[in-house]
Amino acid sequence: MDKSLTFNQQRKPWIYLLKGRRKPPFAALKRNLVYLPGVPGALLDSTDTDVLVIEQPIGFTVKDDEHERTILDELKNWLITRKPVPLMFDDEPGRTYFAVVQNTLDDYEKMVSIRKGTIQFLCLDPFSYGEEISATFPGDAVTITNNGTEEADPIFTFEVQEPVTYLTLVNGEEYMLLGKPVPLGTAPAEERTRRFWSQADTLVGWTTPTTVENGIVSGVLSTNGYFFSASDYGPLQQNWHGPARKTSLPEPIQDFTLEVVLDSILNNLTHAGRIEVALLDVNNVQVGKVMMWRPSAGTEENFAVLMAGNQSESHKIIDERGDRPSTWKEFRNGILRLTRIDNKWEAYLAVRDRDTGKHTRARYKAYMDVDRKYMNRIAQVQVYIAKSPQGPAMYMRVDDIKVYRWNTNLVNQIPYIAQPGDIITLDHKNDEILINGEDRTDLKAFGAEYFKLKPGPNQVVVDPSNSFQTSVEYRDRYR
Repeated sequence: MDKSLTFNQQRKPWIYLLKGRRKPPFAALKRNLVYLPGVPGALLDSTDTDVLVIEQPIGFTVKDDEHERTILDELKNWLITRKPVPLMFDDEPGRTYFAVVQNTLDDYEKMVSIRKGTIQFLCLDPFSYGEEISATFPGDAVTITNNGTEEADPIFTFEVQEPVTYLTLVNGEEYMLLGKPVPLGTAPAEERTRRFWSQADTLVGWTTPTTVENGIVSGVLSTNGYFFSASDYGPLQQNWHGPARKTSLPEPIQDFTLEVVLDSILNNLTHAGRIEVALLDVNNVQVGKVMMWRPSAGTEENFAVLMAGNQSESHKIIDERGDRPSTWKEFRNGILRLTRIDNKWEAYLAVRDRDTGKHTRARYKAYMDVDRKYMNRIAQVQVYIAKSPQGPAMYMRVDDIKVYRWNTNLVNQIPYIAQPGDIITLDHKNDEILINGEDRTDLKAFGAEYFKLKPGPNQVVVDPSNSFQTSVEYRDRYR
């Protein structure tokens, strides 16, 4: 069987490798020298590793000229990428390069039905990598062995088992520290307490409001045990219309965070829709709201609105339709968050990657309610899913709703940074700190650093003990 290559996760069965690959044993070293007047020779200032170039002759067979054009078109679509992608050769099993293609097949030859030429791969990262290694820590102190010749970039994941105020990860003399340990004789503080959580699995305890802002209540809001959606929008109206439900919080809350997970998907240009979760006071007056909507048919975007206040008087902290011309064609597994602490409001939205949980395309904006117009305590949560009079509704659903109370009377107390079930990610490859997929670089302590796994054994220790289920991912790296 002819040997071939895999590039950008694809193999072409009609390509075979020819002899004559040109690849140096390792990438060239660039010595940066300092010359001093009157001193013979030079001093070595630093050393850089240059890029790696791999030239690989290939061949393939064609039936006729038309078949050749088809093959060449496929070759161009495959090889031209905007960024480096994985490259693997059959005769180098277990090794992966990351490359882009440069130049063209300038030595392209035709011999009867045989075609051949040389692909030049440019590896901006001059190293090769082994298979991805994943391992779960059997305890809080482990030995991680890097079998490569170069330092490896680890990604650590911590599933929190106990409430923690800090996380320390030590590798020899290097360490990463989030948060702060609690001094002896003091107790940690809970900065915020979850007071409401609906996983959209039941509507028991939810009632139908008589009115909603800027719309008509009609139809049926239902759950399939996993999310809320509109199973019926009611008779056609000349205004926004659809089902709504509301429920009470355990107690009125002054300083709060509302966090909503939802899907809002553009079906096609004939669909529109509006999905919102509002916070009401004891008198059913809206205090704040998060919303994702497509205002009318004929556009191609969904727009987020996160606001303080109500129809009589409001401030739109984030208004994507007004702030910029376009945003989301699909807001899948998206999160909308609205926070008020004293008179400071914060609005945040992002889409969460379904595989990693990482927040992408995040947007944040703060607003100071200087005149303290929007200070009523919240007492109820209301869900409204509506369609416009223009055509059918797009796909909309609410997956999860949480309301937290902020405990603002904390004095000289160290707060918890994570609770059981939270996932902390220390990505030493991309220099990222995530909690439940959200950037929390603000927790990084002064002096802490992202470290690498040195070739050979690495003694890694996690603290506090018995607080995490820890795992690591990395790839051995070779010069």
